[in-house]
Amino acid sequence: MRCRRWSARYNMTALIVICAITLGGCAPRPGPWVLEPVPSVGAAKLVKIFVASTRAAQPEALVPPAEGGAATPAYFRYVISIPPTHTPTEIEWPTYAPDPARHFLVVSAERLDEERFLVEIGQAAARGDSLGHDVGIFVHGYNNSFQESLFRTAQLVADSGAGPSAVLFSWPSKAELTGYIADKDAATLSRDALAHLVTRLAAERGVRVSSSSRIAWGLG
Repeated sequence: MRCRRWSARYNMTALIVICAITLGGCAPRPGPWVLEPVPSVGAAKLVKIFVASTRAAQPEALVPPAEGGAATPAYFRYVISIPPTHTPTEIEWPTYAPDPARHFLVVSAERLDEERFLVEIGQAAARGDSLGHDVGIFVHGYNNSFQESLFRTAQLVADSGAGPSAVLFSWPSKAELTGYIADKDAATLSRDALAHLVTRLAAERGVRVSSSSRIAWGLG
């Protein structure tokens, strides 16, 4: 009898887990259309996200970097509008009728070459726009699309109060529940590009270099 009882509990637990995975896989996720620039409102908070990405991007493309990896990173600058009604830790995703008073929005997007990218970050650090004169680098985890990692970085910047800018390093995650093996390979192949970014930023004028920590960065 006890074995049957445990078997029933096990089956129910397995069913709940399967349902959760199924529902999670069916939950709507933001598409690339959320990256289309939309005008902001005066009460919104603006944050600037500098992006270095090993996602394959078409030449001169602004949004979004395409699926697949690239040997040479592409560089971007995004300005994200945070609505005045923002709830900390949340991302108020735009709908097909985006409202700058209620939603996170991309206000502007520009592709940069590497030197301009580094100079602008150095200037932002010199102004104390990030973590004092340090630079915050956000590296997303598995199963993250580009737009999810971009908006999450903006949310962290807005909620931390550390300053109006940060750096996102975005590698080519497949953003699929079944894509973890491919993600592991893509993350491994992006290590050199991340190391290059950290080295170049640490050498940039305006970025504070200390013996304890050169670059402040996080994983998400």
